[in-house]
Amino acid sequence: MAGFNLIHWDQKYTVHVDAIDQQHQKLFDIINDLIGRYEENEKKCYDIIEQLVDFLAEHFRVERRLMLEINYPAFAAHMQQHDNFMNKMEEFIKACRSGENITAEMLAFLENWIFTHTTNVDTKYGEYLLKIRPKGK
Repeated sequence: MAGFNLIHWDQKYTVHVDAIDQQHQKLFDIINDLIGRYEENEKKCYDIIEQLVDFLAEHFRVERRLMLEINYPAFAAHMQQHDNFMNKMEEFIKACRSGENITAEMLAFLENWIFTHTTNVDTKYGEYLLKIRPKGK
């Protein structure tokens, strides 16, 4: 069984929008819950995976609205990453439904993508937001 590291929120990952920061923290919590279930050999992870995908679809819509509102220059590239993620998750869910045991592979992908995207890619629009909007606005 593959070992996974829990992912932890830190204020340095802020995008300077409380609602989105709270969503990111919830994403970290969901991934950590999945890791815990997997390490306890619980087979019932797929219900959470589908909930996660639904949550992320809404989260991506919130980010999309914000980026359009602030005319974020890297909008298209950012949206492409979201689309690629959702396509990969659709592949995982189809494989699960067909009986394949891909839990470890899927969890490794989720752990890496959620953490890396949130802490490296999303923080860039947070930095851009700070440049165009003074703090407190």
